[in-house]
Amino acid sequence: MKGLQVVLAFAIVGLAAARSTNSRINQSLPVGNEISAMHDVKNQANAAYSQKIADNTRAKKFEVYKNKLSWVAALEKCKERHTDLATIRSQEENDNLVYMIKKTLPEYTSWGWGNAVWIGGTRNNSEKGYYWMTDGVSVENFYDNWRSGDPKSNGDHSCMDYVVPTGDAFFWYESICDGEFHYACEYY
Repeated sequence: MKGLQVVLAFAIVGLAAARSTNSRINQSLPVGNEISAMHDVKNQANAAYSQKIADNTRAKKFEVYKNKLSWVAALEKCKERHTDLATIRSQEENDNLVYMIKKTLPEYTSWGWGNAVWIGGTRNNSEKGYYWMTDGVSVENFYDNWRSGDPKSNGDHSCMDYVVPTGDAFFWYESICDGEFHYACEYY
């Protein structure tokens, strides 16, 4: 038994020495450093992704509906689903909703003014301008994606929608609330 213990001890010492030598060789070679750096970047990326998921357990999501309704009817449909018309407070949320619009309505790659998607901003019964229906906070408090020249404060244009006037650029636009457009609801 004692002989077996000695052999195992030499094997362990030999393995440790081999690892130490490989580590020194990898550190001295450019390839070893690059591989080590790649592992560090991968580990950092995984940690950042895991943290983002942990932080976004209640991340906002969007659903875009193909049927066309007035703004009030769209708001009511969202409420029936225990959601709200979409509220956009950051570039990330804007990008996520635009992605969902393109995914749900791929035929609208270059929209005209007749096609739009309702979102949850309005200035109905408000002297302070456009606000989000979810909480009454002013639209301009966080993020702004108005089409150049909007809002105009036209008397009968009081509800917000997305339009694609040219190319691939999605902008907020103010429309008559009775117009019938697609709509987007938000949920967590």
